Amino acid sequence: MKHHVSRRAFMALAGGGASAVLLPAQRAYAADAYADLRTRWAERLTGGAINPADPAYATALGSLGTRAQGHRSTLQTNTGRTELWPDLPLGPSHPSANVTASFGRLRTMALAQATPGTPQSGDTALAALIADGLSFLTSRIYTPGQAVFGNGWDWNIGAPSQLTDTATLVYPVLSSAQISAYCASIDHFDPDVTLGGVATGANLADMCRIYTVRGALQGNSAKIGEAATALTTLFPYATSGDGLYPSGSYVFHNGRAYNGTYGIVHFAGIGTLLNLLAGSPWAVTDPAVRNVFDSATTAITPFVRNGLMFDSVRGRAISRADEPDAADGTTAALVLLDLATATAGTDPARAAELRGIAKRWLGRNTAWPITAKRDVASIRRAKSVLDDSGVPEAAQAVGHRQFFEMDRVVHHRPSWSYSISMCSKRTAYYESINGENKHGWHTAEGMAQLYLDNDPAQYNDAFWNTVFAKKLPGTTVDLKDFADSEGASDRSAAAWAGGAVVQGAYGAVGLNLDALRVTLNARKSWFCFDDCVAALGAGITSTDSRYINTIIENRRTTAALTVDGTVQPNTAGWSGAFSAARWAHIDGVAGYVFPGGMTIGAYRSNLTGSWSAVNASGPTTPDTRQYVLLQRDHGTNPAGAGYAYVLLPGFTAAQTAARASAPTVSVLANTAHVQAASHSGLGITMANFFAAGSAGPITVDKNAASVVMREQGGTLTVGVSDPTRAHSTVDVTIARSGYVSAAPGPGVTVLSLSGQIRLRIDTGTAGGATRTAVLDK
Repeated sequence: MKHHVSRRAFMALAGGGASAVLLPAQRAYAADAYADLRTRWAERLTGGAINPADPAYATALGSLGTRAQGHRSTLQTNTGRTELWPDLPLGPSHPSANVTASFGRLRTMALAQATPGTPQSGDTALAALIADGLSFLTSRIYTPGQAVFGNGWDWNIGAPSQLTDTATLVYPVLSSAQISAYCASIDHFDPDVTLGGVATGANLADMCRIYTVRGALQGNSAKIGEAATALTTLFPYATSGDGLYPSGSYVFHNGRAYNGTYGIVHFAGIGTLLNLLAGSPWAVTDPAVRNVFDSATTAITPFVRNGLMFDSVRGRAISRADEPDAADGTTAALVLLDLATATAGTDPARAAELRGIAKRWLGRNTAWPITAKRDVASIRRAKSVLDDSGVPEAAQAVGHRQFFEMDRVVHHRPSWSYSISMCSKRTAYYESINGENKHGWHTAEGMAQLYLDNDPAQYNDAFWNTVFAKKLPGTTVDLKDFADSEGASDRSAAAWAGGAVVQGAYGAVGLNLDALRVTLNARKSWFCFDDCVAALGAGITSTDSRYINTIIENRRTTAALTVDGTVQPNTAGWSGAFSAARWAHIDGVAGYVFPGGMTIGAYRSNLTGSWSAVNASGPTTPDTRQYVLLQRDHGTNPAGAGYAYVLLPGFTAAQTAARASAPTVSVLANTAHVQAASHSGLGITMANFFAAGSAGPITVDKNAASVVMREQGGTLTVGVSDPTRAHSTVDVTIARSGYVSAAPGPGVTVLSLSGQIRLRIDTGTAGGATRTAVLDK
């Protein structure tokens, strides 16, 4: 079985996920600190002293041995060679990725030579071939005399990462001259650890690891010290631009939400080096590292369910055939184990929490089982918790989280999660570089993904290469034919994206949709309750003479579709139009209730696509999957169109019909100025004000705002935010009386409790976050 990971996943694997099995911070250092670092790094790469007879390693060992033998059999060793492998030609007229890939194949061979249980284990002749290959590359192409061409990542991070790993694994056969030559090449392309300040975030974490291992190879304390010092610059929270925020947002590549890939590399690099350097002369002791450990549960865990990393924070990785959500989720679990080891000495409770979460993700990730999909070292790290009955599996977290720096929202319930991706003038629509994510046009225009515990393969079984990219669930879209990667650097002109949270469990989410490179504009809201999400749209306007659709659902499934009690044909190619539909249901997925009735279109289609269509490096073999699509057609040139539906995840058809007859959600307003809904069972009212106005009991004066309130047992909890971040204050009036005391949170002033409640909210310093007040009768 081929084990292939993307370069970003590789960096995370190489740089993170260590458990106490591999990098115990408490291990006594040998007299030669450099030798000890090299030994520990080699163990990190190979898994150390594993039991090759353990069946858990069988697939990984077999794959590693097969790949290494394949590379060895095609390796060119003649003196007149111009490359190591004929299919990886080197030079400015060829992809720079071939340089990284050549080092990568040597690394695979070195891993096999250094790992117990492979046919190549302990093969000194192979080690000599590998060393010769390193010398060839560092004298032929990755040399101080070579000018950079192609992608700078290959020269700064990709190639030196593979080079330092490989040299560590075959260190016993290297001469001092060879090591000096390798290090000279690295120093040429990476003259300082920050690359002159260009390397930040995840890339800086990569650079720190490269510098540390490079320093250990040559016994250069200055290089390791430079890495350790630079690592501490990753600890403080960002206040603007790219970086890690206190809310858990991880913004990278100029306004993109990237917790699931670059963010994981960021955490991996920090955790690995903390463990590797612990107890050494270069140990990192900056107390600001606490931010990193705290962020494990604010920036990583909210975006993973049962080992699946949400696509909303994976950026262009969604277009990679070999890196589905389940692969990134596995990497995240390994990173938590690494962070658990790093914090175990100072915060054992946090370490235990992270191990429990990692155990849940690893054990429940059926779409990407670690023993079948990962390398030996990763399997050993996973076994450290999976085989330990003393580590209890964590429960699934339930709650509502908003990440206002990157326009993302997650809503977790016991058996499902809902992920909403938005855009604003603060964030980009999507990213497409290096030929990746060519059809990501609408992935931040209100894309709403439903993750169900009974459907773990929904988004990792050929979803992104077969789904109709113009009709992603939750979006309101113009059916314009975009060119590949068109508008990937654009930003919306609108500021309204975000919402408000009440009691950490429920939330109002809103978006002023200024669609990508078309005239389409819409007001969209999602009101997230306990067993449902109410979705409203209004003010939908376009002048481009193309059809405008709101996508209620676009599910990869062959399950039965029922509309108003009638099961629809299960044949691909079927479609139907339903006027005044009251409800619909997809078996095993969800119910959909349309308050007051709504005309919808329904389709069942077999869609075919290849990964190469969305990613230039993807396989060309086409896949076919069946989809059920529900949509609201707004026609051409709509002016003030709208929609309303209530999503009921996990409901049966009978339960959906019952909810349609006896709704718990009431739509209070659905206009271009205000959208609001209430839930009778929860005592919750939510409203998104795109302009000043009133809805239900809530009035907002002068400025836009998102307001949520819950009445429960004589207590009223109110949450308010300014998603535009344009106003210093927001005044909110609530038509409720009888409240005699108030506990205003920071930034809230109670103006009056007499007759009705009047609050003034300091939103100018909130940065889009919710301000809260609690009032009692």
